[in-house]
Amino acid sequence: MAHIASASVFALLVSSFIAAAQTSGSPQQPAQRDPQAAAVIARSVSAMGNAAFSDSAMSGQVQITAGGASQDGTIRVLTRGLDQSLEEWTVGGESDAVVYSRGFAMRKAGGSSQSLSGELAVTTHSKLLPVVWLSALIADSDISLFSAGQEQQGNSLAYHLRAWRSFAYKPELRHLSEFSVADLWIDATSFLPTKIAYQQRAARGIDEGIRIELTPSDYKALGGIVCPLTIEVSRNGTPWAHISITTVSLNTGLTDAEFAIQVSGGGR
Repeated sequence: MAHIASASVFALLVSSFIAAAQTSGSPQQPAQRDPQAAAVIARSVSAMGNAAFSDSAMSGQVQITAGGASQDGTIRVLTRGLDQSLEEWTVGGESDAVVYSRGFAMRKAGGSSQSLSGELAVTTHSKLLPVVWLSALIADSDISLFSAGQEQQGNSLAYHLRAWRSFAYKPELRHLSEFSVADLWIDATSFLPTKIAYQQRAARGIDEGIRIELTPSDYKALGGIVCPLTIEVSRNGTPWAHISITTVSLNTGLTDAEFAIQVSGGGR
């Protein structure tokens, strides 16, 4: 019961922070930065070898489970800097990719492309290579950070943190803050991420969206950084994908061309 109460207070505090940013008359409402949350994330980035590289290319095998049936496939994840990413899933001979670039996002599937709304774009920056995503949280002054302290996860303690975009300098987009919220748990001993969770919603109101949970594990040094070799993905609490990472390469010379997006509204 104490854990439930703590989680409720946590959610209430974060909601109040976001509401304050959305209703403030100031054109530059600053992001809320919890010093402990920032320190834990910085230590986690250091434990993974930091993201001092220009780009990365990661690949692996996936097994997708849906409707009681399983299919095998491959995954490719590209990152450039701290604000561009591409996830490409190829299963059953069909490719489905999501590109994120500096606040905008696009989905490419079935030979066609679709620009994603701002509500969806704010959660599409890939989190499958945690060192890049966590580094982006620290580097971007528009990201608010909050700490709920430590929680028991299995046999270990983990820091439960929450991050969201404040849109401090773009008040016309502050309504997107609530869509950008992500929770993360970082092991209190190894300082490696153990779970990342967020909600993908296309609109306000009755649209509850899809809750995505990533559970990275089996961390190893690969390609010059420490990354999870296994990532479990669930949707609304149901196991959906098992990812096995096989290769990671850094500084491969990726350019803006790999992350090109046809912008049609939305985004930042």
